[in-house]
Amino acid sequence: MRRLALCTAFLPLIVQAGGLDLSEALKEATTQGPDAQILRNSIDSVNGRVRSVESVAWPKISGFANAGVGQQPNALEAPLEAAFGGLGQTIYNLDKTEGALGGDTAGNMRPLNALYSAINNDPYYNYSWGIQVQQALFTFGKVSTALRMAKTQQRITKASSLTTRQNIQSNVVDLYIGAVLAQAKVQVLQSSLKSQAETETFLERNFTNGSGAKAQVLLAKSKRISVQQDIISAKRDAQSARQAFNRTLGRPSEDTTPLDTSDLAQFESQAPSREEIVKNAQNQREDLKTLRESRALLEDLSFIDRAAYYPTIGLQGQFGFLVTSQDASDIKHGADWASRDWSIGIGMTWNIFDGWSSAGDGDQTRAMAKTLSVREGDLVRGIEINTDSYLRDRDAADSALSAAIEGVAAAREARDLYHSDLASGSGSLSDLLSAEDGLDNAEFGWLAARLARAKACIHLSLVQGKDLIPFSEAP
Repeated sequence: MRRLALCTAFLPLIVQAGGLDLSEALKEATTQGPDAQILRNSIDSVNGRVRSVESVAWPKISGFANAGVGQQPNALEAPLEAAFGGLGQTIYNLDKTEGALGGDTAGNMRPLNALYSAINNDPYYNYSWGIQVQQALFTFGKVSTALRMAKTQQRITKASSLTTRQNIQSNVVDLYIGAVLAQAKVQVLQSSLKSQAETETFLERNFTNGSGAKAQVLLAKSKRISVQQDIISAKRDAQSARQAFNRTLGRPSEDTTPLDTSDLAQFESQAPSREEIVKNAQNQREDLKTLRESRALLEDLSFIDRAAYYPTIGLQGQFGFLVTSQDASDIKHGADWASRDWSIGIGMTWNIFDGWSSAGDGDQTRAMAKTLSVREGDLVRGIEINTDSYLRDRDAADSALSAAIEGVAAAREARDLYHSDLASGSGSLSDLLSAEDGLDNAEFGWLAARLARAKACIHLSLVQGKDLIPFSEAP
């Protein structure tokens, strides 16, 4: 009962009813803080990559439209050679040398000149348009593995986002308690300053009445000035701590909403045994899930690297319209059914040799998967170390809190006794000032122990992969 009464007596040091409590701070940081916004953008980016991977199973459909003009270099040679083979080539060569032959030979070439004049050397106009479709039919497991990798990536994204959200909560707790403690230090020093000012006034009055010494007044004044300087430093530290806390929440840096610590007790639930904490962490920690899923992802990627040496069989089809004419106005027939142009077939690509590039990629991927196995084991050991550390912090805070409660009571009683002795003329000023310092340190020590215990209990929940507040959905 006495311990509860003493705790209640110190609550005004940290409680600001109606202010910003830890639950509300956690909610703000995980929904509107800068880290939460970055997390949402990262999730959108990863989901886009997943959709890109899943696209390998879908057909590729594209449209095309072409228009061009061109001319073959030998407009006469081509039809003659097509019609008469080697003879056509000989006739064409003779025709080119007509001017050099002269005489009867030149006259005999007149029929060829008539044939030559019948050939139209105008350019050809080409128009085509339509759609193309490509679909992989058999890839020796590459497509199915890629789809499985996409599902794995989605699970990794979810686990990673939950890990990030828990890291945000941990950061909020540390900054929140730091800001509360810094502000409480200012309050304790201000209370000390008030006591020092009262002592100085009392001594000045005694000295004026001829019952005190000037040295006592100067010593009290010196102590008061020292406390004022400590307050300046404490306010600076409190402002820096609060700005860092505001930044995590996405609030303006100058925000001074009072911090309400009345809900801290709800985060101090009794922690299970060390073995249960470690077991819960191995089953629930999202960062461990991320490592395990990432290892599975790399193993699938290694298979795809090996499968690069297997053939890929696919279906390809095309349907459109094609017009080739020396009359540019024939483009109007570009949609005529008689101008249709289509094809369908099956093709195969086979990576026979690539300088062992795919094999090298596979070796690299397998090495990365082994690295993740090592990291998983190291993370488990880190969880055990952190659990032991938080348990020691909690036990130390419990001991410090019990001692601080008794210490504050003793320091307060000693201060009152020294003050009474000095008022009656039998006490020492140095003893009173020392008692004032002792009381200030005891009160601040109690507060530090109280917050340290809350912090240790909260981290014991986080180390198991638990959220501090309920969330309706994943980030």
